[in-house]
Amino acid sequence: MASYEIRNVPDKISLALERVAAERDLSPDQAALELIAERLGITDIEFEYYSLEDLEIAWPEESEPVAVP
Repeated sequence: MASYEIRNVPDKISLALERVAAERDLSPDQAALELIAERLGITDIEFEYYSLEDLEIAWPEESEPVAVP
């Protein structure tokens, strides 16, 4: 799978991408991939998205602050 970095994105495009991402409950990267696939007429791709909410994380309990001399 390839990886791309797009630089110098005009503000108007960035704002539109962020709007679409919010509407679809996606990250801007995920929304960009979907929009590119749609524009290219590619319909046979299933994107897998992962969320931090899907992870079971055991956070350490808070401890007393340690004084630094």
